[in-house]
Amino acid sequence: MINLKNINLSSIDHKIIENLSIEFESKQLIGILSDDYEFIQYMFRMISGIIPPDDGGVYLNNVDIFNAPTNEIRNLRKQISYVFHSGGLISNLSLLENFILPLDYFYPDLSKVKKYEKIFSLMVEFGLEEKILNERPAVLTSSQKKLVLFVRAFLIEPSVIIYNNPFDFLNIRQKEFIEQKILSYQKEKSVTQIFYNPIDKSLYDSANICYVISDDKSIIQGSWKILIKEESPAIRNIIRNIAGEVI
Repeated sequence: MINLKNINLSSIDHKIIENLSIEFESKQLIGILSDDYEFIQYMFRMISGIIPPDDGGVYLNNVDIFNAPTNEIRNLRKQISYVFHSGGLISNLSLLENFILPLDYFYPDLSKVKKYEKIFSLMVEFGLEEKILNERPAVLTSSQKKLVLFVRAFLIEPSVIIYNNPFDFLNIRQKEFIEQKILSYQKEKSVTQIFYNPIDKSLYDSANICYVISDDKSIIQGSWKILIKEESPAIRNIIRNIAGEVI
């Protein structure tokens, strides 16, 4: 279970997140809708352990991921992967080095051979050629970069995966593959998956639960079929604008 309790976060000139409390059940497919993309990005980065809140706590299974004992930090971070919308790779490292880095950190006792096997297996699964492993991110196509982000996220075998615009930059075949991968995890009930996907409503329709976060940061939750019947004009506009639903 993931809990965000009384979260506050500000930039130099404005508040990004104010007094946010929200709870996500484990091993479900969870959709997030909001018109405030900055809010979404920072919330996802906090859940992923990338940036801490100014106040409040981010809890994974009742342990604060930013204030856990030192000996628990590695195991906590290992459980969470974030598929960025774009970027997220270290530009002056090759793809292989980008993959090896988290494996070395989270699996220090795993042999080099086993690490390479994990990398090659996922490369094949995601339709990426082995020859690009020695390339740096800048030379890849947008779709290759996106698939690489999925490979890196899945490498550490997390219990929580966060997807920011998972279908962007992908062709139809790649999008269908990623969608089926996400739905297979949902069916297996093996991973908690949280996504924001404004270009396609199909994942929202399949989600176990969706959260609509309005401009005043009030939160309404429910299945997609229930939310599209919501009478609040603010919620209706978010659903219409973000996911293209005609209501």
